[in-house]
Amino acid sequence: MLRFVILAFAIKISSSSSLKTVEDISKNKTLGEYSLDKGWPHKNVSDLQVFGSSVTIDNSGNIVLLHRGFQGGSKPRNSIIHENTVAIIDKNTGKILREWGSNKFLKPHGLFINKDGDLFITDTVMHQIFKFDWDNSTKQWNNESSLVIGEPFVAGYGHYRFCSPADIVEDPETGNFFVADGYCHSRVVKFDKNGKYLLEFGAGSSDLSIPPIPFNVTHALALAKRTSTNSTHGEIEQPQTILLVVDRDSARIQIFDLNGTFLYEIGASDLGSEHAMILSVATVTAKNFEFGQAFIIKGHVPVGEAKMVIVGLQAKNFTIISSHPIMKQKAPTPKLNVTSPKDVKLSMPHDIATKNGKEIYIVEAINDLTLQRYVWADAKSIAKQHVGKSSSVMTRCPKTLLTVINLIIMTIHTAIM
Repeated sequence: MLRFVILAFAIKISSSSSLKTVEDISKNKTLGEYSLDKGWPHKNVSDLQVFGSSVTIDNSGNIVLLHRGFQGGSKPRNSIIHENTVAIIDKNTGKILREWGSNKFLKPHGLFINKDGDLFITDTVMHQIFKFDWDNSTKQWNNESSLVIGEPFVAGYGHYRFCSPADIVEDPETGNFFVADGYCHSRVVKFDKNGKYLLEFGAGSSDLSIPPIPFNVTHALALAKRTSTNSTHGEIEQPQTILLVVDRDSARIQIFDLNGTFLYEIGASDLGSEHAMILSVATVTAKNFEFGQAFIIKGHVPVGEAKMVIVGLQAKNFTIISSHPIMKQKAPTPKLNVTSPKDVKLSMPHDIATKNGKEIYIVEAINDLTLQRYVWADAKSIAKQHVGKSSSVMTRCPKTLLTVINLIIMTIHTAIM
C-alpha cells in the first residue's frame, strides 16, 4: 500500500513540473528566476527625465541607452532634439559615464553597436539610418556620420529609401547589415558593409499553399550564431548565423537565414501573446541549443502585464524554456533611480539587452523613461535562501525530490519481491 501511495505522489510531482506552455512555465521555479535589481541604477544617478527608446551593451560591458530628450513623445514632430540622446551608463554603479548625440535626431528608435564599437541608429521621422564610427583616441563616437541611407523626411520605397525604419543589426563576420523597415513597410533590407543594397525580403510561411501574412510593424532584429551541432559524427560545422525578425503587431518572431530564406516561426500562441505585442528580442549563446537562447519581451497597450519569454533556438525548431513577469519600481516622477517601495507590472517594455542571460536590461518607452536591470538566481541559490522552510524542497527542487522518491520506491519494491 505504501508503495502505491508513494508512487502516486511521485507521479503528481513529476507531472506538475513538466513544461508545456508559457503559462505553465511561468509558475515553474526549478530553473531559477529573475529578480528586479533595486540597487541599480545607482541612487546617486541624477534624474534623467527623458523618453526611452532602445538599449544595448557596448564592448566594455557598459549600458548604452538611446532616448528622445526631455520633451519625449510630446515634442513637435519636426523639432530636432537639442539634448544628448545617447547615455553610456556604468554597468556596476549605474552612473552615467558620458553622453552624446545632441542636435542630430528627431525620433531615434533603433540602436546597435558593432564589434568595432561603431554606432548605428535609426530615425523613424527622418526615415534614415546612420552610422557613427568609434574613435579610440577620444573614446567617443565621431560627431559626423560615416554612412547615411535614406532621404531626410521623405518616406519612400526602393533600394535606398525607407519608411520609418525601426531597427538595425550587423553581421560581425561580413559587416553586412540588416534594416527593419519598419512602421510603414513590411520588409527587411540587407546592405553590404559599405551601404550597397544587396536584397530585401518580407514575411515567410511554412505553408506554401497560401501567401505569407505580411509583417505588421517590423520592429526589431537580432542575430544568433550557431554554437553547437546535432551532427551524429561530431564534426564541427562551419559557423552559421540566423536572423530573428520581430513582427510587433502580429505578436510573432520569424527566423531566416542571412539570405532571407524563411526557416520557421515562433508564433503568438507559442509565446502566449495572442492579445499582446512582441516588442524586441536579444540573443545569447547556450550550449544546449544550436543557436543559443532568445530573450523575447511582450507587452500590452494601454495596460496589461508584460513578460519576458526565453526560447531555445534550433536550426529547424525551438523550445519554450521559461516565462517571467516584468516588474518595475513605482515612482512619482520618471527617473533612473526609482526607489518607491511598491513594484508594479510593466505594461510596455520597448527594448531588451543582455550579453550572458544573467543580467537583463529593459527599457520602457510608453511613458517617460524606465530603465532597469533584472538579475538571475539559479535554483541552487534560491534553495539556499529557503533553507529551513517546509516548502523549499517541494517548490524549488521537484526533480531532486522525484529522484529520492524513485529510490525509495525501488527499495520498497526490492524488499517486497
